[in-house]
Amino acid sequence: MKDDGKDRIFPLPAQMIPGLTVIGTGRIKHDDFNISGMRVLKSYAVVFISKGQGKYFYDNQAAGIDLPEGCMFFLFPGMPHRYGPVNGDWVQLWAVFTGEIPELLERQGLLSRSSFILKDIRRWDIKSSFEELIKLSERKPIDYQLQMSVIMYRMLLSTVPGISQGGEKFGAKEQLVEEIRSRLQENLLTRRPVSEILNIGGYSYNYLRAVFKEVTSSSPVQYLNRMRIEYVCEQLSYSSQSIKEIAYSAGFDDPQYFSRMFKKTTGITPGQYRRSILSWSDII
Repeated sequence: MKDDGKDRIFPLPAQMIPGLTVIGTGRIKHDDFNISGMRVLKSYAVVFISKGQGKYFYDNQAAGIDLPEGCMFFLFPGMPHRYGPVNGDWVQLWAVFTGEIPELLERQGLLSRSSFILKDIRRWDIKSSFEELIKLSERKPIDYQLQMSVIMYRMLLSTVPGISQGGEKFGAKEQLVEEIRSRLQENLLTRRPVSEILNIGGYSYNYLRAVFKEVTSSSPVQYLNRMRIEYVCEQLSYSSQSIKEIAYSAGFDDPQYFSRMFKKTTGITPGQYRRSILSWSDII
């Protein structure tokens, strides 16, 4: 996703999903980024600044628009622009997409070329969605294009003002929940106790647990276990390791507890899940 001053044409995937298709996704760090030269996309794109600050320029604009850390913004087909870091480290997550859904959102004024930078968003949720997209594009499980379309659709629903609460300002509890989610994600494959992971700002674990459950309707332990089950599902889709080995790598030391948790979360056993994936690979 270099800025070379030319029209950017991303090749369409072989399998298009009606309505919304993710064409490409990735991560760019400061050293890989070139801000010089206007560029024009042929498709829509969405960018999340996970680290650093930058500037956005369009047409002949001289001053530029500030891009603070944690913001998300949309790029539109046929619209000349350039953007990039101004100081310090810079990490951006991006996705290019196309289809009737973004075109409809723009026609209805929900995706606006004049109000395309979103600042009051659930940063952890957005970052998590981008990480899912990037993992899927790298690993390419059988139905990865469908999964990517679903993630992008979910992201649009949760952030575009007018069809979401994307413009809502979040209070202290919601911000604390985002920090808890981030800590749990970072320690997904560790065996650290949750009470040790959630050492945040002098708050007691009991208080953090109560706030998290109030906002998400699940405890931090339940949330962590659900993420670990999702990780196991990914591994079962393409890894040749045994179910026991995968479960252990995800932090489940007790095979019986793992089997109960997996079935409770997915409705089937780990063995049934792996066999269903193998059956689909034979068909495709």
